[in-house]
Amino acid sequence: AAAAFADGVCFIPLAPVAAPAAVIPAFAEALGLTLAGQVEMRLQLFSHLADQQALLVVDNLEHLLAVAGLLAEILARAPGVKLIATSRERLNLQSEYVFVTQGLPTPPPDRLHRAHDYDAIRLFDQAARRAGAELKLQDEELAAAAQVCRTVEGMPLGIELAAAWTPLLSCQEIAAEIQRGLDFLATGLRDLPERQRSLRAVFDHSWRLLDDEERAVLARLSIFQGGFERRAAQEVAGADLPVLLALASKSLIRRAESGRYDLHEVVRQYAFSHLSRTPEHAETCDRHSRFYLALLRDQDAALRGRGQGQARRSLTDESDNLRAAWDWAVQRSLFPALAPALRGFAYLFELSGWLDEGVARLEAVIQAGRVAMDDPAGRRMLGEALGQQALLLFRRGDFSQALACAGESLELLRPFADPNLLTHPLFFQGVILFLDGEFDAAQASLEEALVCARAAGDGWCQAYADFNLGYLAHLRGDHRAGYDRMVAVLTPWRAVGDPRSISLALNHLSPAAVQLGRYQEAEAFLQEGMGLCQEMGDRWGVGTALRYLGLAALAQGDAARAQALLRQSLDVYQGFVAGWDIARTLLYLAEAARALGEMDAARAHCTEALAVAEASNLPSLAEEARAGLRECPQDETHPS
Repeated sequence: AAAAFADGVCFIPLAPVAAPAAVIPAFAEALGLTLAGQVEMRLQLFSHLADQQALLVVDNLEHLLAVAGLLAEILARAPGVKLIATSRERLNLQSEYVFVTQGLPTPPPDRLHRAHDYDAIRLFDQAARRAGAELKLQDEELAAAAQVCRTVEGMPLGIELAAAWTPLLSCQEIAAEIQRGLDFLATGLRDLPERQRSLRAVFDHSWRLLDDEERAVLARLSIFQGGFERRAAQEVAGADLPVLLALASKSLIRRAESGRYDLHEVVRQYAFSHLSRTPEHAETCDRHSRFYLALLRDQDAALRGRGQGQARRSLTDESDNLRAAWDWAVQRSLFPALAPALRGFAYLFELSGWLDEGVARLEAVIQAGRVAMDDPAGRRMLGEALGQQALLLFRRGDFSQALACAGESLELLRPFADPNLLTHPLFFQGVILFLDGEFDAAQASLEEALVCARAAGDGWCQAYADFNLGYLAHLRGDHRAGYDRMVAVLTPWRAVGDPRSISLALNHLSPAAVQLGRYQEAEAFLQEGMGLCQEMGDRWGVGTALRYLGLAALAQGDAARAQALLRQSLDVYQGFVAGWDIARTLLYLAEAARALGEMDAARAHCTEALAVAEASNLPSLAEEARAGLRECPQDETHPS
C-alpha cells in the first residue's frame, strides 16, 4: 500500500464542516495547502493534487452531498489520487464503489471458548480496562459481554459505551439494562421502526444513566465543532474536570494526546438534539460565540509577533469553532463581541490564504452593519469591517473593490475621531494606490496612516506605514532615501520576530538595493526572505522572492538566469494568484526576453500582461504593457 501511495495517506474530517463553501478549505487544511489569491479555490486544490500518488480518506460526507461532484472531479484531474469516503448516504457517482460497513465480528453462543479471537470482545475488554474496571472476562461475565456485543451488532461505539459502565455494573447488569431498550435492535429485523434499529436507543439508555449535571454538561458540550480545550469546556459549557472525567470514563467524550477533547459526531448530534430543545441553547451559543471571538481578539497581537506560528496553529485547531462563533454573532448582531475580533479574523484568514471564505464572512458582517446604521455601534463596526475587507480584497487582487471598501470605511470612521480606527484603512488604501500608480494620493494616505498609528500607539501599523513610505520613495526614483527608510524599519521588525513582516521587508528591500548596485546584499535579502516564506508555507512570498531574484539577475546582465527565475516565479503564482503579481512578472519576463533578443517572446509576454492588467483593472500596468509592446518591433520574417 505504501508503494501505491508515494505521497501518503491524508485523513480529511468533514463532520465539523457546516456548509459546502467550507469543504475546500477543510481539504486544504488537512493537506497542508495554503490557499491564496483570487483564482478559484477548487483549481488550487486540483493543481496541488494533480501529480500526487495519494489516498484521501474523506470522513462524514453525508451532510455535504452537494459537493460529491468535487470528488469525481478530483479523480478526473488527479489520476494518481484514490478516495475513500464515509457517508450514511450513497454519493450516486458513476465512479463510486459502495462498501457497506458492518459491525465487528461477534462470538455466537456456541463459540464462547474462542470469544477472545473476536474483535468485538477484544474491544470490549480494552474499553473496560480504559474505564478502570478490574475485569476478567470469563464464564458468566464473558457470556454477558458477548451478549452485549451482539445486542449492539458489533458497533464499536455501542460496545465502548456499554463497557464504560463496567466500573459500576457487572456485564450481566449492563446486558440486562441494554436489553430493555435495545432488544429489537439485536434482531436486526427490517419490519421494526427505524429508531429501534439505530444507535439512538443506546444513547437514550446512556443518557438515562447520567446524573442531571452530566446530562446538562454533555448537552452544552455538543455546541463545539471539531473539538475543544479544557478551558473552553469550563467557560462555555460549565464543565469542570470531574464532570469531564466522568463523561470520558463513559466514552461520551474523548481526550487526544494533544489534550484536546472531542465527542464522537453521533454522540454530539444526539446531545445537541437535547440542547436544541431547551432555553439553554441560545445562551450556550452566546457563550460559545463570545469565547471564540475573544480568542481571536486576544491572539491578534501574537499573530503579529514572534508567536505567529503558534498562534496560527492554535487558531487553525479552533477554525471550526471560530466559524460557528462568527456565524452566530452575525446572526444575533453581537457587535460588541464582533468588532474587537475583526482585525484578528482578517489577518488570520489572510495569513492562511482563506481569502474567498474571509471575504464572504466579512460581507455577512458588512450587511448586518448596514442594517444597523442608525446605531453608532453598528456604524462603527461596519466601518471597521469594511477596512478589514479592503485587506482581503487587496490580497485577492480585487484592487478597485478594495479601494472602495477602504474609502467607505474612512468615511464612516472619521466622525468617531479615533486614530486607532483609521490606521488600517488608511494604510491599505495607500498601498493599493501606489501599486496602481497613484503616487501622490498614496503618499498622503500613508503619511496620515503613520500619524494616526503614532497617536494610537499602534506599532505594527506604524512600521508598515513607515516601510511602505520608503518603498514608495524607491518607486518614485529616490532609491537611497527609500532604502534607508526601509532598512530602519527592518531592525525593529527583527526584534519583534514577526516572520511575515520580516519576509515582506526583505523581499521588498531588494529592488532598492539592486538600484543602488548592492547586488549581493539584494540576493542575501531575498534568500533569507524566501526561506522564511517556505517555512510559513507562504507561496505568494516565495513567488515574490523569485520575481525579485530575477530582477536582480536582469540588473546584473544575466538575462538567461533572470528568465529562469521569473519563469519559476510565474509557475508558483499560477493557479492561486492573479492580477498584479502575474502582470508584473510577465513584464519582467518581457524585459529578459528583449535582452536575449527574443522579440517574439517579449511581445507575447507584453500581450499577456496587457490582458491580465485590463482584466484586473490595473491601468498603470496596462500602460506599461503597451509601452513594452512598442519596444518590441515586429520581426521581418513575421510581418503584421
